[in-house]
Amino acid sequence: MLGVLGTRSNIRSDEMETMITEPLVALWGLPAELVLPAEGDSSFALQIWAESKGIPVQLVSCDWATQGRIAGRLRDARIQRDATHLLFLQGPRSNALATMAGRLSRKGRPVLLSERPGLAVTLHKKD
Repeated sequence: MLGVLGTRSNIRSDEMETMITEPLVALWGLPAELVLPAEGDSSFALQIWAESKGIPVQLVSCDWATQGRIAGRLRDARIQRDATHLLFLQGPRSNALATMAGRLSRKGRPVLLSERPGLAVTLHKKD
């Protein structure tokens, strides 16, 4: 089960294919299931890709009204817990997901990281 954390705004389907899904499939094969945040352009693009391949998709949403600012962290924790493999789509201004990817890979979790928009995903190896 592949979990996705992070987002890419305004990503085109051809960019998603060449930068994210092709390297992912080359390394790990097609996932049996995809666990995505319910919001975001990249989640929508990955959902369309998965459905075209016959891969079941599980969307995890945030309850911002009742959980407040921690809603995103709770959603991400659930995705991490449910997934066997993780794909991190880090934004241009933060290194938080790279730090998390490093921590999880040191614990033995299979992790792919796209450090910046426009860069292909890379396998995050244990340090």
